[in-house]
Amino acid sequence: MTNRKRLLREVVGLPYYGRSFPFVPWTLRTKLRVSLTFLGELRRELGWGRFLGFWLALPFRIVPALREGHEGYRMTRRSFGVLAEMEWLLLVIMFRILTRIEGPERAYNFTRRAIQKAAVYMMPEYY
Repeated sequence: MTNRKRLLREVVGLPYYGRSFPFVPWTLRTKLRVSLTFLGELRRELGWGRFLGFWLALPFRIVPALREGHEGYRMTRRSFGVLAEMEWLLLVIMFRILTRIEGPERAYNFTRRAIQKAAVYMMPEYY
């Protein structure tokens, strides 16, 4: 990770500036760090008991979530691959459960906080 700020002329010259990525350029190490960040935030939000309950009930929530948003997940898979599709599915399920348990504002705050903490690991690989 770097703290060096980039000048606009450097950013404009990057290979994917202004275009969408053909893939998500993360290493395995970054994927693991991002996953652990989300797990840690979810555990903090739910506490140990509900956190374990979330994982036990997850298999029963996958099919309904896939049914409801199948086109969006299909687009994610086509653009970024199966792993990205599964990650988005998991994030949507987390958000829905937190919305039901704790309300939409807490669910949004969890999602925002987790993405911001994970961005520390993701963004250096984009650039």
